[in-house]
Amino acid sequence: MDGLEEHFKEYPSRLKVARLLLSHGMRVEEGVAYCGDIQQSDSSIGRAAGVDRRVVKSTLQQISDTPELDSLFSKVRCMLSMRDMAREIGCSSLLVVPTDAKMSGILSGITEVLYRHGLSSRKAVLAD
Repeated sequence: MDGLEEHFKEYPSRLKVARLLLSHGMRVEEGVAYCGDIQQSDSSIGRAAGVDRRVVKSTLQQISDTPELDSLFSKVRCMLSMRDMAREIGCSSLLVVPTDAKMSGILSGITEVLYRHGLSSRKAVLAD
């Protein structure tokens, strides 16, 4: 996300909005923000980012008008994490915090342990 700072260096409030959009998996197409196929209002994004809706509108327009940003934000997709609701739907969830996230093979080691104990995994979500 370091590239964002270059594009929004003159506009810290717009940078705040852009980071919020990415962190929530919101796609931008033709100056409009979407979560999945659901259009998000400038006002609601502004409230979440702590900025005026006009800042959101100008941020979305800048994203759409800048080929590099448009290429990035048009491909963003939101993703469901069932970690907090697993129990309510009869599933289990496992949160792993590695001692060194830069180590390779963390996920393969976890899946090997699950396999050896006869457990299956349906989804893995990795975050840095």
